Amino acid sequence: MNLYPSVICLRALGVSLLASLSLAGPLIANRPAPTATYAEVSPHYERTMLPSGRYEVETYAFGKGMLLDASENDASLNRLSFREMGQILSTALAEADYQPTPSPEETDLLILVSWGKTIPQSLGIEGLALDNMSSTLSMISSLIAKRENSNSWQKNFSRSSSGNLSPDKSELTSAETSMITMAELEMQQGLMLQKMERDARTEANAYNARLLGYTPELYYTNNILGVDGPLRTYRNDLIDELESPRYFVILQAYDFQKLWKHKERDLLWTTRFSIRAKGRSFDEELLNMALASSRLFGEESKRLNRHLTRERVEIGELEFLGSEP
Repeated sequence: MNLYPSVICLRALGVSLLASLSLAGPLIANRPAPTATYAEVSPHYERTMLPSGRYEVETYAFGKGMLLDASENDASLNRLSFREMGQILSTALAEADYQPTPSPEETDLLILVSWGKTIPQSLGIEGLALDNMSSTLSMISSLIAKRENSNSWQKNFSRSSSGNLSPDKSELTSAETSMITMAELEMQQGLMLQKMERDARTEANAYNARLLGYTPELYYTNNILGVDGPLRTYRNDLIDELESPRYFVILQAYDFQKLWKHKERDLLWTTRFSIRAKGRSFDEELLNMALASSRLFGEESKRLNRHLTRERVEIGELEFLGSEP
């Protein structure tokens, strides 16, 4: 999927710029869902650390990327305007010392925002194939039951090397022979459908893994497929997450000045974060997702972080307790 927008919105030289506003008021995050986050940084991107332990502030503007909603029926992905999304994301970016600015001359980064919901490969074809094969085996079993007293049948009925049932049709009536022939064709069709489903499932998982940042982690576990234990369980957990619908956001930070002045696209860092979508709404979860992932904005995660959460935060009335020298 191409995550670059057809038009990048900046308000300079005939293009428009969207600089976000910080959220006002208390932040309340109630039992946030675990967020999976993967972050990459360009080798030539470096930030300056101040004596305070904070990074030197970098400025940014948002660019609108792509919305991915394959089902086209998730209303929660469209409830927030892009400006409202920018306000939410700016709160999390501020925690990583990134601040919006309306001035193109003072903008360091263009942060391209893409979001959406993954759709895992449906298991309907495989289920249909299994149902058909089960019916076929039941039909063959009934024929076996009719001939169970025939020594010739029992002697000649065997399994072929391919696993298909292959009775000696010379012992059958013409009707039974036709039924067996049809059964063998249905078995072959069922096996073919299962292979198609497995291939489609593998392809869908690979696509979603690239989209969400799971690919390096799956690569890490590739060599333990034949091993039982915690690592095998871990890989199964990764596959389970990929095969469940997930809300995601991808932030891609480009060098704004190079893009504006030289039309040169220089990607400095990318952060991908996602949560399980079942039982949740994107518009209600975006703040939690972003805050949980903010510690990795502009950082190299090296590995996929699958259980990032933002603790419940409540800001009440401030009270002055005095001062000490």
